Amino acid sequence: MLNPQYQCLTPSQLDSDRIPRCPKPGEIERLFEQRDLLIGTLVSKGAIEAKDLDNLERSGKCIVANEHWHLCTKDARDALHNDGHHFVRSCASIAATKGVHRL
Repeated sequence: MLNPQYQCLTPSQLDSDRIPRCPKPGEIERLFEQRDLLIGTLVSKGAIEAKDLDNLERSGKCIVANEHWHLCTKDARDALHNDGHHFVRSCASIAATKGVHRL
């Protein structure tokens, strides 16, 4: 369970606020759970927009690029291609070469 001060934060905020990286047992599992819930919500919408990516940390963005590229709008795809982290950009490039462009 997260510290009460962190329960309302998004995965990207938690990721940037953690010093040291995982100060309490179980916090990383909670972070992954929140990330998976956010991604599930985005997938259930049927389309993922660039603004939807703001609450995801890099591993969440990589999951979106790898597994849900076909749901991303052009703006979301561009945001993934231009992300600040090279892992996200690489995942976006690989997803783009697979040719799954439904939107």
